[in-house]
Amino acid sequence: GATYLGYDADESVVAVDKNCIPLGTKIYVKNDQFDFGVRTAADTGSFKGWEVDIWLDDSNPQKAAFAQLGYVKDMVIYYLD
Repeated sequence: GATYLGYDADESVVAVDKNCIPLGTKIYVKNDQFDFGVRTAADTGSFKGWEVDIWLDDSNPQKAAFAQLGYVKDMVIYYLD
């Protein structure tokens, strides 16, 4: 599908609360266990606040561990622009 900004929904984008992270912002998302790399805030969700919705392709080796946890807290978000 397409994101709010019209990008293809893939691993290069994340969904955010646009009141916290402006759409179009490039961010780097990671913590001690997962490193999701550079993503663009290109979609919105029904959540509010500093949550980031990360989509992972079935071929991503991190997907199984990430899905097993259900969600991950305490991710670090670096603003790149």
